[in-house]
Amino acid sequence: MDLLAPLFSIERETDIPLIYRGKPFTRRANFPLWISLIGPSGAGKDTIKNKLLHSGQFYYIRTATNRQMRQNESSKDYIWMRTRYEGEPEDEYFRSLIQQYALFEYDYHYGNMYGTPLDSIKFAIESGKIPFYCSENQGALFMEEVLSTIFDVLTISVIPDSLEDMKKRILSGDRNNTEKRWEGSLERVRSAGQVAHFIVKNPAESVDYGKSGLESAVLATRSLILKYY
Repeated sequence: MDLLAPLFSIERETDIPLIYRGKPFTRRANFPLWISLIGPSGAGKDTIKNKLLHSGQFYYIRTATNRQMRQNESSKDYIWMRTRYEGEPEDEYFRSLIQQYALFEYDYHYGNMYGTPLDSIKFAIESGKIPFYCSENQGALFMEEVLSTIFDVLTISVIPDSLEDMKKRILSGDRNNTEKRWEGSLERVRSAGQVAHFIVKNPAESVDYGKSGLESAVLATRSLILKYY
């Protein structure tokens, strides 16, 4: 059975190529827009994020993590939290991170902590740009719940058009716990339609003459955001 078929059904199609409906989204008058971008490992979420941020329309909300920096990352990708002191109990270490970095929300993935400092949200509001937040499913759901009184939170999930391609990226990438990531990615694929308002297909092959599949996915995502901005 094709796990992706329900996400790309005729009933979910929109007037924007590569964009499909998830749960309902309603735009309210006089509410600023907030973008939450989610997606499983290996779907191309970070690449699409980086392409969109080049436009200058968005304020990227950096999350914090205590994991080690990967080879393809820089100091701008995350707020890199301190490492654990020698002899420091693990529970005390995590409690200290929550307090030290004033984490508005936090979660644990593959043995590492990820969270959003309160200052990141404050600076986004003050920027005058569209807040752009990259997260896992639970983080996006939390933000939608707690920020709905001041923002229209639009959650977009990036999904590959091939589970085989996604698995290949996960197992060959610079990541730890690859098997657990694969299992977690499958769960995020299954729940995409319930968590996200819209789903963007990131095709491996070109769907538009002169553009790569990734370029088409970026243009589709930008068109969706501008439709509701």
